[in-house]
Amino acid sequence: MKIINVELKSIKVASFSPAKQDVSFVVSFYDGKEKEITKTIGLEKGSDAALGIIRDIRRVENSLNAEFDGKALLDNYINIVIKDEDKVTERLAAFISKVFEKVKLIKSQTVADGYMSLISRVNGMRMEL
Repeated sequence: MKIINVELKSIKVASFSPAKQDVSFVVSFYDGKEKEITKTIGLEKGSDAALGIIRDIRRVENSLNAEFDGKALLDNYINIVIKDEDKVTERLAAFISKVFEKVKLIKSQTVADGYMSLISRVNGMRMEL
């Protein structure tokens, strides 16, 4: 059995288009090396999106750390331990929810005044974990 310790570092909005119903996030994490994943999420509950990000990080780590000898996987069981997982999941959910609220605010805008600045504020959102 292999144990992989992962620490989530930050999440930021990679891209957002008012015409689309989704937001792309870049999540930085550390497992002995700095890594990033990009995740595009539809406008859903922040908690569901946060759990999806955690699940994707686990999948990435599993695929990177699985060893194959040509016949069978060695050390098939890999335990991925995410530092302060509950706290990090809550913070991710809160951040994603805040981003989605701003996206909904932009979509409900009826006046062009300040529209572009709202979009650039969303595109610049970032949180250190």
